[in-house]
Amino acid sequence: MDKIHSGVGLTTYQIRINNHPSYSLTLSGTETAVVISTPRTLFYQVPDEAGYGQDRGKRLSLEFAGHGELRGVPGYVYDVDTGEDLGEFITEWKETYRYINRFVIPDGSAVTDSDGVEYFVKALDGEEWFNKNDLSEGSGPKAGYTIFPDQLAPNSILRVMGDPNDANYIGEAPTCVDPDNAATCKLLNKGSPIVEQGVLASGFEMTTQE
Repeated sequence: MDKIHSGVGLTTYQIRINNHPSYSLTLSGTETAVVISTPRTLFYQVPDEAGYGQDRGKRLSLEFAGHGELRGVPGYVYDVDTGEDLGEFITEWKETYRYINRFVIPDGSAVTDSDGVEYFVKALDGEEWFNKNDLSEGSGPKAGYTIFPDQLAPNSILRVMGDPNDANYIGEAPTCVDPDNAATCKLLNKGSPIVEQGVLASGFEMTTQE
């Protein structure tokens, strides 16, 4: 007390304990912790072929950041509204822009890490692109593909696929055990598209019943 009244400086300490939840990811049914790997650098040798354009023969450095995430394939920004190639770099992103890889790594291609360990690549998804319909083509084969909402079939005539108790039930979905065995596959054309862009699939003949 004498030191306080005489103005002698004192050092004080405050101890505070904060409780925070702690989580750990373990293998199902065990206490073994799951090891999460950091992103890994992988190298891909682009084939020296004309189809790979300006990237032919290059050795690319890619980043594997987990299942389905292999990043670093060179590409460019494409405007799906105007059909314009905007190059690799832009300053402002728009809803009509898409980033497109300049090439696709073929399934089964090998990539290696810095230790020389080899891995194989397989595509998990992809994109399909359609040409924009130009109504100025008049009566050509593509002229009739664009319709407006009021031209769509009304709900009142649509058939019901899922409820057997509905009067408009379309029936059970066809089964297919072996696409190459007509006796076990009830799918038309083995389940592949029958008509594409108004053209009947090659080798498929449509009958009146079908």
